[in-house]
Amino acid sequence: MLLRLSDHIRACYERAEEAERCAATEPENRAFHLELAERWTLLARSYEFAESLERFLVDLDGAGMKKRQQRNHHADWQPIATAPFDRDLRLAVIDQQGDAHALVFPCRRILGGWLKAETKVRIDVDPTHWQDWSETD
Repeated sequence: MLLRLSDHIRACYERAEEAERCAATEPENRAFHLELAERWTLLARSYEFAESLERFLVDLDGAGMKKRQQRNHHADWQPIATAPFDRDLRLAVIDQQGDAHALVFPCRRILGGWLKAETKVRIDVDPTHWQDWSETD
């Protein structure tokens, strides 16, 4: 899927550049073309985000596969909507730069949010996936 997304990203940026050129040559339609360029750029960025998340999950799964096989334990990443309330979890989040990564501390789900499990302090995160926390991961 990564190759196909890269093709879409490139095409979106090319269309954004084309719209910007049109904005420069058609003053009467400048606002329309600039808005179109912005929308193509936003679409490209959303594809980049999806690509980043997919790469993160593939890399994370690949790095953890050997450890899970050694423990004869399989801990797949699950959609955040299915996260339980009754145990420590590892969370996958997207930072402000659009890069995906796993938090390095266990978290607990509470009504309306998340706590840092060790301190019971509420944290402001918007995770995308979860898996059971294990100190040996």
